[in-house]
Amino acid sequence: LLFRGSGDKGDDSHGHSHGGGDMSTRAALVHVAGDVAQSGGVLIAAALITFDGQRWVWLDPVVTAAAAVWMLSGTLGLFREAYTVLMEASPPDIDTNELRRVLSRRADVTSIHCFHLWALAPGKLTLTAHVLCAPSCEDTDEVLEDLCKVCQYKFGIHHVTFQVTQDRRLVGNGGRP
Repeated sequence: LLFRGSGDKGDDSHGHSHGGGDMSTRAALVHVAGDVAQSGGVLIAAALITFDGQRWVWLDPVVTAAAAVWMLSGTLGLFREAYTVLMEASPPDIDTNELRRVLSRRADVTSIHCFHLWALAPGKLTLTAHVLCAPSCEDTDEVLEDLCKVCQYKFGIHHVTFQVTQDRRLVGNGGRP
């Protein structure tokens, strides 16, 4: 919101979150805001000490400690995001079991194997899976299109790779018969 053009409410209106901006920018913002808060607090404490005597001396370390705790709390959230990305972990805000259930409910989908969901970066999710379709399925491309739409519009996952097949031998074993 701080860096967007006037009139833009920050709502991208296409079904997914962008993660609140670049992590480096957010880290810099936390740092700058902490520095400003600490500097302002120290200036106020110094003015009180200068004009009202030694009874305000305790305020200087309290302001410094409060600013440090505030910056640390902002940094921990960024650290968690970076850890999730580096470990290629499933994003905590998406229920992978529910995602798998929703994809499996699609007509003609018999089963889903080798299901992997991870974040390439905050707000940039990737999903790969092997999808076995019923032998009676007449259009696997239509199944693929439907599964991709569900991922995009219901779960905000825009980078999806599905291996769709009707041959049970090709699912769950790396494509080897």
